[in-house]
Amino acid sequence: MVLVYLTGAKEIKPEHGWVSEKDLKGGINFFQGPHSLQVREMEGLYGKDPEAFLKAGRRLGGTEIDCGNKAFTLNVFPRIPLAYLLWDGNEEFPPKIRVLFDSTIQSHLPLDIIWCMVAETSRRLAEQTMSS
Repeated sequence: MVLVYLTGAKEIKPEHGWVSEKDLKGGINFFQGPHSLQVREMEGLYGKDPEAFLKAGRRLGGTEIDCGNKAFTLNVFPRIPLAYLLWDGNEEFPPKIRVLFDSTIQSHLPLDIIWCMVAETSRRLAEQTMSS
């Protein structure tokens, strides 16, 4: 993942225009089944504790943004910010976490590496609950 970024990233600054995985070229087909974005573990860990979700993001250098019940952005690489949004669960709906991408992400990374980056970032965010 790091090697692909270092050899393929372009001199393009983030636009901070957020898009979902389904908005990426080919994303609607790629990000299904085994390639669904890895957020379920975090939904279980943080779905009823939005403050812990925000705290986990801050521990990894995230900055709070005003979306969902709690949200933050992380600069995973210098030109690649991710946004993690949490809607906490209630009696009617389970908790939901979404990952959004800067609209320039496909200038830097292919879909499989985007998937890998989200999996690793989500894993590290989930680990933050263990180190509280």
